[in-house]
Amino acid sequence: MRIFKLKGGKSLMNESEAFGRLASVKKTELEQLNLQAGTVLPAIEVKATEIICNRCGQKSSKRRAALPNEQYFCPQCKLLGRLSTLDVLYTIPEPNRFVEIYEPLSWQGVLSEPQTRCAQDLKVVVQQRKAHLLWAVTGAGKTEMLFEALAYAIKQKMRICLASPRVDVCNELFPRLKKAFQEVDILLQHGRQEQTYRYTQFVVCTTHQLVHFYEAFDVLIIDEADAFPFVNDKMLKRAVETARKKKVPCYC
Repeated sequence: MRIFKLKGGKSLMNESEAFGRLASVKKTELEQLNLQAGTVLPAIEVKATEIICNRCGQKSSKRRAALPNEQYFCPQCKLLGRLSTLDVLYTIPEPNRFVEIYEPLSWQGVLSEPQTRCAQDLKVVVQQRKAHLLWAVTGAGKTEMLFEALAYAIKQKMRICLASPRVDVCNELFPRLKKAFQEVDILLQHGRQEQTYRYTQFVVCTTHQLVHFYEAFDVLIIDEADAFPFVNDKMLKRAVETARKKKVPCYC
């Protein structure tokens, strides 16, 4: 794994931070990196009367996005880290560079007969890469019904994301998934915690965090897809489309 460094030896970023991800880099630092793979995109495209952010995909008027010295930033996704015309986005195609885990599922619970049928259906859905909606009341065991499908995906070295519009849902799911898949490195990402990003096979995050990913996930699950703010947010809908690999469906 390569570590990109600035002159003087200061570490800038790990190569894996750009795997299936839009890593922001200052233009001045980019020139000092030895980039041998991947793609560099302008963070902000400047048009006649508007700017377009290549991270969140949203448009803003030049007046609203103006900075000094004829520079511009994206006001739409600034809470996810300010991005401006002084930055570029660097991405490396997702390599699925994960260790092989033969028995990833540690959970020893027992599903009911209806839950078992749903779990088997979900595994087939993942195998065939089809879109699917799992609709059940709170407490029906939806998370546990996912375990068999998730275990299959992990054994196949697929990259997985379980995203929710709600921080509290992510915080509640994360320890349950860690306990169920004890041999799997799982990352939790949302705006209220300080865990820095690292490359992992399994990501639990808010739907806002999907803005940072680019064709990363083989399996993408949205929990509570009808919840605010996801349900009516064009930026978040686009984030789902760009975070999953091409021809990979979304599971809700």
